[in-house]
Amino acid sequence: MIEKIKKITKIIDELTTYLMINGGKNLDIKINIMDSDVAITFLVDNLNFTRSELDELEDSLSIPRQAEVEEYYWQLNGGSETEMEFDLIGMMIDKYILEFTEGSLKLELIRKNVF
Repeated sequence: MIEKIKKITKIIDELTTYLMINGGKNLDIKINIMDSDVAITFLVDNLNFTRSELDELEDSLSIPRQAEVEEYYWQLNGGSETEMEFDLIGMMIDKYILEFTEGSLKLELIRKNVF
C-alpha cells in the first residue's frame, strides 16, 4: 500500500517542480481518492508555456500506461527535469485531461485500480 501512495506523491512532486520552474503561481493540487482510482488535479496560473512545450507535455502524458515499466522505473523519477521524466509519468497514468488558456492550466491525471 505504501508503494502505491509513494507513486502518487512522486507524480505530484515531478509535476509540481516542473510547473513552478515554468513560472507557475497559485498552485492548487487536489487528490481525489475513489474506490480504486485516484484523480490528481492541478490548477495553476501564470505559466510561461510555449505551444511546443505544451505539445511535449501532452505527448509524454499520452504514452499508454505500462505497469511493468512503472514497477521498475518509478523510483528513478526525480533525477532531472527531462522529457524522459514525463514519459515515465505518462506510463504511470491511465488518462489525462489538459486545458490551457492564457497562462492558466488545469491538468487532471487518472490512475485506475490503484487501491
